Amino acid sequence: MLKDTYYIRGMSCAACVRRVEQGLSDLEGVSSASVNFAAEKATVEYDENQLDSEHIVNRVNELGYEAIPVKPSTSELRKTIVSVGGMSCAACVRRVELALSKLDGVESASVNFASSKATILHAPSISAAEIERALDEIGYEFLGVVGESQEDPIEEARKRDIRDLKSKLIVGAVLSVIVFVGSMPQLFPFVLSIPERIRLIALFV
Repeated sequence: MLKDTYYIRGMSCAACVRRVEQGLSDLEGVSSASVNFAAEKATVEYDENQLDSEHIVNRVNELGYEAIPVKPSTSELRKTIVSVGGMSCAACVRRVELALSKLDGVESASVNFASSKATILHAPSISAAEIERALDEIGYEFLGVVGESQEDPIEEARKRDIRDLKSKLIVGAVLSVIVFVGSMPQLFPFVLSIPERIRLIALFV
C-alpha cells in the first residue's frame, strides 16, 4: 500500500470535502481517502498494483477540482544505487536515465557507464520492483540493489558471460573439427567407409 498526499484546489465547503473523499474512495484499489479542508490536502492510501497517482489526479479532475501531487521534501527522499546490465554505449546511459527519471516519484537519476550503476533519488513510495520493471521495458537488466548482497552483481554477470563464451568456444571447436573431417574424406580414409548420403546429412545437421 502507498500513501500519497495531494493539494486539492477549488473546494469551497464541507460538501466539496465529502464529494472528493467519496469520489476517491470509489476508485478500485483505494483503501482510504481523507480530505483536510483547511489545508486543502487529500491523503490517499491505495494499492499501487491497481492504480497510480495519475488515476487519482484524473478522478479529482473529473469531480471538478484540481489535484496536485505533493512532492516529498529533500529530507524525505531516498537514494538507491542499482547495478544495470546490458549497457554498451553513451546512448544506453541516456536511455536508462530517461526511463528512470520518468517514474512517478523519482527526483533524479544518473548512470555511471564505467561502473554500470544507476543512482536514483526518489520518494519512499518507489520500490526496487518498479525500477526493475522500468529497466526491463527498455531492454536492460536489473542486477540488484548495491549493498543488499555481498557479491558484486556486475562481477557475477561478467563471470556468467565468460562461462557462456567458453562453452560456445568448446562447442564451436568440436563442431568445426567434425565438419572439417567429414568434408575431407581423402585426408581421412576411415570417413570413406561412411555412406556419402549419411555423411552429407550429418554435415548438414
